[in-house]
Amino acid sequence: MWRDRPFERRRDPKLPDEIQGLRDSIGKGLAKLEEGLEIMGMLDRSVGIEFPRGLIRKAEFWRNRWSFIENKDLLTDLAYRAQAHDCLRWFINRFDIDLSVLIVVAFTNIVLIASICEGLCYAACAKEMRRRKISQSVPKKFNGLINMLYQTLHIIDADLAQDLHWLRELRNDLHVYNSVFSGKSINPPLGSDVKEQAVVLLRKYNEAIGVYSRLAKMLEQYFAKYS
Repeated sequence: MWRDRPFERRRDPKLPDEIQGLRDSIGKGLAKLEEGLEIMGMLDRSVGIEFPRGLIRKAEFWRNRWSFIENKDLLTDLAYRAQAHDCLRWFINRFDIDLSVLIVVAFTNIVLIASICEGLCYAACAKEMRRRKISQSVPKKFNGLINMLYQTLHIIDADLAQDLHWLRELRNDLHVYNSVFSGKSINPPLGSDVKEQAVVLLRKYNEAIGVYSRLAKMLEQYFAKYS
């Protein structure tokens, strides 16, 4: 990932000459395609350019990785979300998007990652509470799931619990930001300093990826003991 790279990373000056040449030719080709579609009045038509095979990991990959999830519908849903994240991550690293559009793509990625983490937390609580024969209901909210995993089940440590709460709060703030009725927004509000906001949100996206990776690894290692 590009955690510490400057905003100019959208035009990486350190690419090999061969890659820069391919990038420029592909960009010109796409521009020519759009121009042709516009001339023919076909801008609303689906062209169907082939997506690079192998960049979106198959749902079966995630089903095998998260085999501790007992609810098959939940497992499939999380696998599809992970596939969507693969696609968006590729998009944000390949295209020269900027400012408000970049903010919205990063926004979408963060919400997606948080939803995967919440699903993993639910699945882990459900499985372990059943294994330990804990009679109370599985928490229904992200906050309760995190606390259950840390305070009661002792599956995750304090640092990860704190970071998951940070991700939960960030996700909630972004959902509020998406509501025109709340009158609230992430700081700074969109439009005050869009370039700086894009940098900040990208940094938070990378931090969210780190939290997700640690959670998945910790849960996978924990339940491997009982497989």
